[in-house]
Amino acid sequence: MKKQLLTGLLTATLCTSAFAAEVTGDTPAVAGETATAAAINARFDAFKSAINDNNARIAELESFDVSGKTYDFKEVSIIVATETGGNISSAPNLADSVPGGFARIGQLTTTARMTFSDDGTFSVEGQQSEIESFVNANVNIGTLNDGPISETATWTQNGSTVTVTFTDGFTLEFAVSRGATMFTGMVANDTELENTATFIDLDGNERTARLYSVESSLQVGTLVE
Repeated sequence: MKKQLLTGLLTATLCTSAFAAEVTGDTPAVAGETATAAAINARFDAFKSAINDNNARIAELESFDVSGKTYDFKEVSIIVATETGGNISSAPNLADSVPGGFARIGQLTTTARMTFSDDGTFSVEGQQSEIESFVNANVNIGTLNDGPISETATWTQNGSTVTVTFTDGFTLEFAVSRGATMFTGMVANDTELENTATFIDLDGNERTARLYSVESSLQVGTLVE
């Protein structure tokens, strides 16, 4: 009975270890040699170590945890905006429109490193550039933002969703892949801003300049090995 039980245990161990990491420290049994408790325990310890190692590897591959990880980050945004008139300081080169207003279209690109620290803090360092062109304005193209970026924030995670909250209250939400090797984000927002500048429209009425913009962006982060 003991022999059958031992054979069954060894069979179960061997079947399980077929999916484990490489087994080291195992000394094969020799025919005719008396089995000792120390030898049997040594074999079980070798297989147990390999199985536990494999279990840890699987758990890491199945995890969504970004804690302590750093990612290469890319972002591409498309911006479409219209302005009813006046001089809006947020427009590149302080573009002035004719009384009927003008349109803007642009692209924002970001290349950065993002780090999710174990203490719940977040940092991003990199470069950002935004190029816009104008229709019906006194300039045709301009650079709104072209230079380094450096931001700190806090982050939280719920399953495969990571939320980053910056000091000004702005938030980004990322979807993390299994194994936390990659994350993606999508931002789509619209903004309507009213400026203090006034202008006279085509009908001779005094109006306040107004800017309306729509922005859509795709964000991707890949784990830095």
